[in-house]
Order: sequence, then C-alpha cells, then structure tokens
Amino acid sequence: MLCDRSLLGTYVQGKERVDRATLAQAAREVFHQAQRRSVLRPLLVILILVLGGVLAMTLYRPELRETGEATLPATVARPAAQTPAALPATLEWPADLAPGGSRALAYAALFRAWGADYQGGDACRQAEGLGLRCHSARGGLDELRELNRPAVLLLRDAQGREFYATLSALDARSAGFTLGAQTRTVATAALAAYWSGQYTLLWRLPPDAHENIRSGERGPAVAWLARQLALAQGRAAEPGKDPLFDQALLRQVKQFQLAEGLIPDGLVGPRTLLRLAGVADTTAPKLSRKQGEK
Repeated sequence: MLCDRSLLGTYVQGKERVDRATLAQAAREVFHQAQRRSVLRPLLVILILVLGGVLAMTLYRPELRETGEATLPATVARPAAQTPAALPATLEWPADLAPGGSRALAYAALFRAWGADYQGGDACRQAEGLGLRCHSARGGLDELRELNRPAVLLLRDAQGREFYATLSALDARSAGFTLGAQTRTVATAALAAYWSGQYTLLWRLPPDAHENIRSGERGPAVAWLARQLALAQGRAAEPGKDPLFDQALLRQVKQFQLAEGLIPDGLVGPRTLLRLAGVADTTAPKLSRKQGEK
C-alpha cells in the first residue's frame, strides 16, 4: 500500500522517480489512516453489540416496547345518568281527612283552577252561573290528555272505598292530584287499580255559542263555529259574513272531528264544542302545556 501511494504521488507530481519527500508523505497518509481504522474498529464493534442487545431485548420483552410508546390520557369517566326517581304506585285518601268530604274538596280545587270559589251543592249549576259548563263522561287518560283540562275523578282505594280527587297535571309518565290541601303525584300506570274512568271537568262556552249547533242554522253561533274552525285549521276566516251551516261547513266540522279523534259525524255537540272552545281560550287551566305556551 505504501509503494502504491508513493507511485501515485510521484505520478501526480509529474516526476520520474520517487523522492524522499514523496515517500515520507505517502508513509504519513498510509499509516495515519491505518491508525484511525484501528481506533474506530473497536468502537464500531462495541456500538453494533450494544444496538443488537437493545434490539433483542425489545423483540423478546414486549413490555419494554410499551414503555416507549406515548401514554394515552386516561378516559375521563362520565357521570352516570341519573335514573328518574320511582313514582309512587298507590293513591290513598289522606288519613287525617274524612273520605265523606272528598267530593266537596275536589270540586273546590277544580273551581279554584278556574279562578272561582265553590259554594257547595250542585257544582254544574254553579258553574253555569260563572259562564262555565260541566262535562261528565267515562273515558281514559288519552281522552283527558286531549281535553287537557283539570278534572274531578272518582277513585277507589285499596280497601275499595270511594273518594274524589282533582286531576291537576298529566304527562306520559305521571299524574298529579289535589287531595284536600295536599298534592300527590303517582305513576299513570298505577291509576288502573284506582280509577273507574269516570270524570267531570269544566269548560267555557262562548256567549255566542250554544250546546248543539245544527246543520242548516244561521246566526252568531254558526259565525263563531266558522271562526273557530278556520283558526284550528290554519285558514283565514271570511270577515263580514253571516255564514250558513251548509255542506262546506259540515265538511270542515268532520275534518276537525277526525283530527281530534272524535267520531266524524258532523254533529256539533258538547265534545266537539269543548275542543273548539279550547282552540283560542288561553286563559283556561290546563293539565299540561305545550312547548312555547305560557
């Protein structure tokens, strides 16, 4: 290697013979590189051994790989959804009140809901003097939801004793009652064991209307009927007319009855009037209010 380096140096310099200076330079270059390789070779071997050991430990001990990975943040536990409190499944008349007075107390609560005082005696006759009407029937909770008015219900307790209570609130899951001066809320599913389906409620009959509006009539009651139907069906009422209860109005009545879950017979009696009267009566008490209602 020294000879090759010397000859290469002589050739590069354009000389014909290898002189002392060229030989000395070639010697320095050859022996200096050898010295560097001799120093670096052990270091390179050590580095290879170390890297090989680390690689082997990583391959055969998986837990070491996991320590090198970025630790994911622990998932924040969400608070458990609160389960609605179980509603009472029983409805009993308060033990400190005599069941015999339940009817008067129930009607007193019903009249209060309408902003009036119950004086005792015939509730329906008293209601008429206040511009109200009684509606008594046998039905179910769906019917009461549709009518959406407080009602007096005839109930029986677990011992079979009858008592009256005022239904003051109703939704899909619960029913709120006034019993004397107390209020109770029970699960609607529990009412089947206590309620016969009998109820009485109050509703407001407008001054222009009467309790049976018949086909062929004309006058203030028919004009009121036409206005309420237009309002309920999202139409503009025809102003300044004395409408006749004709076939066109009869069709509108049947459409309204069908939409309200009534028999579409076209007869405008208490059930149809009650629903029509409620279309614009914003002051009437309700069992529940739709979103946005005041």
